[in-house]
Amino acid sequence: MWLINTTTLKLEFFVNPEKASYAILSHTWGDEEVMFHELQSPDKASFQKKGFDKIARTCEIARQQGLQYAWVDTCSIDKSSSAELSEAINSMFAWYKNSAVCLAYLEDLPASVDFENGLASCRWVSRGWTLQELIAPQEVEFYDQAWTKRTTKRASADLLAKATGVQEAVLADSAYLTNLSVAQRMSWVSRRQTTRAEDIAYCMLGIFDIHIPLVYGEGDKAFKRLQEEIAKQTCDLSLFAWLAPLPEPSSDPQNFRGIFAKSPAEFSEGYRIVPRNTIVPHKEFTITNRGLQIEATLVRLMSNYSPNDLVFNLGVSCSDRDKVPGGEGWIGIYVRKSVHGYVRVWSHRLCMSEQHDRSRCARAMLHIRKTIDENDIETLQKQYLRAIRIQALPANINIDQIQPFDLWDNQKSLFLDPGSGLNAYCQFTVSAGLAGLAFRSERFETFSAILACSTMSSPPMIEMWSQQEEGYNRICSFLNRAKEVTDYVCVDYLLRDFLTIKSGNKSVGICDFVDMKNGCQVRLQATLSNVTVEGSDGFFVELFKSTVMIAE
Repeated sequence: MWLINTTTLKLEFFVNPEKASYAILSHTWGDEEVMFHELQSPDKASFQKKGFDKIARTCEIARQQGLQYAWVDTCSIDKSSSAELSEAINSMFAWYKNSAVCLAYLEDLPASVDFENGLASCRWVSRGWTLQELIAPQEVEFYDQAWTKRTTKRASADLLAKATGVQEAVLADSAYLTNLSVAQRMSWVSRRQTTRAEDIAYCMLGIFDIHIPLVYGEGDKAFKRLQEEIAKQTCDLSLFAWLAPLPEPSSDPQNFRGIFAKSPAEFSEGYRIVPRNTIVPHKEFTITNRGLQIEATLVRLMSNYSPNDLVFNLGVSCSDRDKVPGGEGWIGIYVRKSVHGYVRVWSHRLCMSEQHDRSRCARAMLHIRKTIDENDIETLQKQYLRAIRIQALPANINIDQIQPFDLWDNQKSLFLDPGSGLNAYCQFTVSAGLAGLAFRSERFETFSAILACSTMSSPPMIEMWSQQEEGYNRICSFLNRAKEVTDYVCVDYLLRDFLTIKSGNKSVGICDFVDMKNGCQVRLQATLSNVTVEGSDGFFVELFKSTVMIAE
C-alpha cells in the first residue's frame, strides 16, 4: 500500500500499515489529476495540475490531525500494474475502514450553499466508488469546494441516509451490512454511475465482502460475475428480486429473462426487500453452467389476475407488507419451463402473494438460466410449435415415468419441441377395474403400459404397448438407460427400432391387457391429432380406456 508522507509529500510503501495511522481522501475525479508516476517523480508540471491541490490539502489536514500519512486514489495506486490495481480495488473497502479519518471533498458544494440543501445535488452522491467510501470508514469529515469543514458522518447521519438510501445503522457501523438483504444493498448503487462499465460491479466488492479478478474490457459481464460470486457466498434469494424495465409497446410483453439482473439499476426497488423470516431465505443453492440450481417447490396461482405461469417463492417480503398475517405477504418471481430449463417471465413484475387460491407443485430440482440473449428469446417465442400435449388421463391411470423429462412441462402437461421433433414416452400404471362391470375378485389387477409418439417422422406416429405385449421389455430397457435429451431428439429410435414391432394406423396406438383373475380385457387407445397448443401448431394425445368381460 502506497502512502503519502504528509510532510514531504513523497510516496512510501507499506506492506501492512497500522490501523488508524493515515487519512484517506474520498472525492470525484476531475481534470488534471496527478497520477502515481507523476508524484513518484514530480516535475513542475505535476505541481501545477489542479489535482495536486487536493493532495496538498489532504496532507495538510491530516498533518494538522497528527497523522504522518495520507492515501489518495489518484496517485497512491500504480495503475500501470494490473496486479497492483486488482489488489487495490479488492482491498479498497478495508483500506477505507482502517483509516483514521476519511476526508470527503465535495468539489461542487459552494461555500455559500448550506450542506443540507446542497448535498443531494453534489456529484459525490451519485458516483459508484464513493458509496463504500462513505460506509467503510468509522470517521468521515465533509469539506466544501473551499476546503471548509462542514460536518461529519456522525453528526449528519440522518441527512446522509436520506440522500443515499443507506440505513443509519450501516453508517454508524459497517458491520451491520450483513443484517441487510442483498437486494437492499444493491439498491444503493441502482442510481449511481461509474465512468467504466466494469466499475459499477467492482465498486460493490467491499459492500458484499467478496473478491473477484478484474477484467477491464468485459463490460457488463463484470456485473454478472459479481452476482455469481455473491451467490457463492450467501443463501439470500433476494439476489433474484430485481425488476426489469417495462417492455416497449412493440416488444414481447412476456419479457423473458434469465435469473440474473443486467445492471444494479434493476434493483431500484430493492430497498423494500427484507427477509420474511430467518429460515426461508437461507436456502442452499448453487450456480452451475446451466444457471441457478435449487431444489424447490413452485407455486401455481389460481387467480384470474395472475399470468398462467409458476411462481418461485424467494422467501422475502416488502418492508411495508411484512405484517401481513398467515402465509401471505411473500414475494416471488414468475418462471416458465423451456427446452433448456426454466427462464424468468414477466420479469418487470414481482409476484406479491395475496389471499387467493394456489397449489404447490411437487418438490423438484430446478435449473433457471443465468441469462438469455435475443436468439434465446426468439426460440422461447416459438417453443410451443409442434409441442405434444397430453390430455387429462382417465380414472385409474397414473403416470410413472416421462421421457425426455427435461422437455416435459408438468404445469402445462406437454412436451416441448427443441426444434426438429422428438420421441416422447409416457409409462403408466393402469387399474383393470371399470365401474358398472361385475368382477370375479374385489381386487383389480394393475398393469404397466407405455405410450410413445414421434414427431420426427412424417406423418407423426403414435403407439402403445402393455406389459403383456412383444416389445414392451425392449422399450423399458431403452428408457432405463436413455436419460439424456439427445437420446430423444437426435435419432428417431422409436421409428427405427420399435414401431416395426407393431403395424397399423400410426395416428392411433392400441394395446391390450388380459386380466385372467377378473375375466376381463382392458384396451387402451391413444390418438394423435393436430391442434393449437399455447397459440402454436402442435399435437394432442388423447387416451381412452375400455374394459370388456371375457366369455367363460
